Amino acid sequence: MEGVRFSGVVASFTETGARRLVRGTTALIRWGDGESSRGTITRARDGSFAISGKHLYRRRGSYAVLVEIDRDGQRLNTVQSSAEVADAGFRAAGTVA
Repeated sequence: MEGVRFSGVVASFTETGARRLVRGTTALIRWGDGESSRGTITRARDGSFAISGKHLYRRRGSYAVLVEIDRDGQRLNTVQSSAEVADAGFRAAGTVA
């Protein structure tokens, strides 16, 4: 919803034989609205790795989200998904006299 901060997993990946994240692995999340931020990579119980991030969409609409996974400056993979941001609606407050 526009004006509400998203916080959660945006992508996941597996790496054959990896018990822990290899040093130098980073994730960049391109949110589709011209903004980007570093993703946080954590190991899941099943051995995969989850990439999470936080972002505030200011306008409703459909956004193409790209997650770029790099290691020591080399691109390993790019994951694409989408975000559907709904209208925040109208809220009124006050008293009627």
